[in-house]
Amino acid sequence: MIFGGPPPRITEEEFRRALARIDRLNNEERDEVWLIFAGDMDEDGQLRGIDKQELERRLTWMKSHTDKHKLDNEEIEALAQELASRL
Repeated sequence: MIFGGPPPRITEEEFRRALARIDRLNNEERDEVWLIFAGDMDEDGQLRGIDKQELERRLTWMKSHTDKHKLDNEEIEALAQELASRL
């Protein structure tokens, strides 16, 4: 974005609150989701957190690689809705 600063981002604290709000996820699934998005939380400065494009890429990967995590499609959709509401 040229004008108005960087795009909105989900902060680490917002991400943790979002995961806690998704009743469908157990602790192991929350941990898996955290690991999938952890790299975005470790970025420096204005890049720290999750922007819309990063969120879409991670969710697409999760939908395409259900053998790599324990979330089913309904849980992924619940995650997508909860996180998108924070952007």
